[in-house]
This record gives sequence, C-alpha cells and structure tokens, in this order.
Amino acid sequence: MSDDEPQPEPVTEAMPPAAEPVTEATPAPPVPAPSPTLPHALFEVGSLQFALPIGSVGEVVSEMSMTRLPHASQGLLGVVNLRGEILPAASLEPWFGDAATPGPANLFLVVRATSHAIALRIDRFEQVAPVPQNALHPDAEAGLRAQVAPQVWRRPSGDVHCLSADALLEALKMKKPQPEENPVA
Repeated sequence: MSDDEPQPEPVTEAMPPAAEPVTEATPAPPVPAPSPTLPHALFEVGSLQFALPIGSVGEVVSEMSMTRLPHASQGLLGVVNLRGEILPAASLEPWFGDAATPGPANLFLVVRATSHAIALRIDRFEQVAPVPQNALHPDAEAGLRAQVAPQVWRRPSGDVHCLSADALLEALKMKKPQPEENPVA
C-alpha cells in the first residue's frame, strides 16, 4: 500500500453506554388548589381601609344632602334621600374610633343588607377586588369593632376590615342613649 491510497478506517466496536442507576423521581409536591375568591368593594374611611362583599353594595353616591337627626342612636348621622328612598346615613366611627372619622368628602356607599339599606359615609371608593377566602382571618381585637367587622384581610399595604352588612345594620339598631335619671330623694 502506498501512502497515496486511502487507508481503511479502523473498525471499533461500539460499546453500549454505561447504564446509570435507576432512581425513582421524587414526586413534585401537590400544588394547592387556589382559594375561592369573593369580590369585595374596597373603600377608605379616615385612615382605615374597609371591604364589603359586593353583593351587599348598591352604589356609590356623591353630593347627597343629609338631614341630621337629634338624639339618634350611636353611629347614625341622619337620613338621606336617594331618588325618593329615605335611607339612614351612618358612620363607622363608634366602632373604630377617631381613625374612622370621615373627612370632608360628601360620599356615601349604599349598603344593602337582608332587610334594609343604609348610606355609609366614606372618604374614597377604591375598587372591586377578589378576596381569597383563605386570606380572611378573625379580627384579633375583640370588642366593638368585631361586631361590625368580624374578619380582617391582611395585605402588604395594610389590614382591610371586612364588614358584614347585616351586622352593621343590627348594630345601628342599638337603643339611643338614655338621659340620666334623677334619683328620687
């Protein structure tokens, strides 16, 4: 054979690849099912944020004139006329203190409960947002505010007090303050 002739390629036997040990794959942890959500209307009063299930919200109304009621029950500011429907106008201040004192905005959220409706004085309507059911927690601060807002939605931007329309209406039915009685001498 001369150097000019092509050389035959050496024959090599193909070796099967080394078998890797078989290990069972670790199953991925189950993905939790997303929590059901319930749409809530989010709004502010004073320095606090609140939410109501959207099914309890009628509408947001601005520039309604309110007639004050003397000796009204706690939380009741007066009454408003919403296109011929007379509604009690209420404030959240008795349950949340000065932090829920409404500002100068003349804005009302019409809250419809099982039996009645009220016009709740608010400062700003934010949005309608889906609230995950597993994100609602009982309010740790028992007391008056738990009467009307039994749950809290903890968000990075701050707690949102979740109101119950029926509980709010029930709390407004409280008896008006009675004048002190003079003891008979």
